Amino acid sequence: MVKTDADILQLSLFETTGKPHTNYMALYDLAPRFALKTDRLSGAMLSSIKREFYFNGDLYRVVVTPARITDAAGNERDVLPGEREQLVEDVLRKLAIEKISLADQDQVRAFFYIYRIHKELSAHKHTFSKAEIREALEVLNKSTIEIVRVSTDKKKPQPVLYAAAFPVLAFADQNDLESQAYVQLNPLLATAIKTLAYEQVNYNWLMKIKGQLPRWLFKSLSLLFSDKSSPNDLIEIKASDVANGSGCKAKRWREVLLEVSKAVQKLKDKQVIEWFEVQNVMEGRTKVDVVFSIKLSKQFMDDRRSAIARTDFNRTQAEKHTGTRNPEKFHPISSEAAVQVKLEGRIGEGRQLELH
Repeated sequence: MVKTDADILQLSLFETTGKPHTNYMALYDLAPRFALKTDRLSGAMLSSIKREFYFNGDLYRVVVTPARITDAAGNERDVLPGEREQLVEDVLRKLAIEKISLADQDQVRAFFYIYRIHKELSAHKHTFSKAEIREALEVLNKSTIEIVRVSTDKKKPQPVLYAAAFPVLAFADQNDLESQAYVQLNPLLATAIKTLAYEQVNYNWLMKIKGQLPRWLFKSLSLLFSDKSSPNDLIEIKASDVANGSGCKAKRWREVLLEVSKAVQKLKDKQVIEWFEVQNVMEGRTKVDVVFSIKLSKQFMDDRRSAIARTDFNRTQAEKHTGTRNPEKFHPISSEAAVQVKLEGRIGEGRQLELH
């Protein structure tokens, strides 16, 4: 039996999001789980993506198995999730704050229409047909993501996730792409919603940024301050860390360093970064890395402080209704309480906007 979205505290908090923002879970959304343009995205048979990356000082491994789909002509082929799927998932995550429900066994479902995804992508100048969006959803449903924490003391890797981005994809009418549909969010995201382990990212800003690597870097910078009450606008990042964390690759390492440099410059062009300085790391005459000393813009820092305030609001509401700032179970509340939670959240957003 599916419960209504208005009687669960965590779902009400998840939906209480400022218009330009959406919610992201750092580990899941920063894992390099999408194929790059340099990868072969579609073919009769493809190998899995296998990458290692660091998160909060720990080493993780992600393996993404391609989806086996059947095209209109009845031919089977493998497809790896790439930029198209990443954009569709970003849009669907934004739409999810409008209507989610809790099903049995703590499954979280997000409802949508394909025409809404199409309209949203078109508004941000990302042009995909409805059929392409439908295929992207199928790829996100049929490709599997495995994330494990790699132990450094020869112990077995610790499983974190083994599921599709959307383990369930269902249409009210399978023959009608215009009918309402829903996806089940993967268990890692469902747990993040339950425990409030997610952060706000400026969706409108994100969608204005072109390119997988610059968008990944924007998400990374946005989620960098998730556990800091007083973020610092001066940071230092290494090109090698960005490349490894995002899965960026090229035939030559110097090409990778160049792509990262371009991504940093794009964020400056979009007023995310106010200025940056570059220091090349050399081994003899060979450039092996680039260190960027970055000053983040006031606009970006104001946005991050608002996101931090939203996280604190969520935790405070959880403590008020459950007695703990870190709930481990979905908590039912009355419809009146759900309305009050959303109202207080929006009032808080208004105050944050006045301050900035």
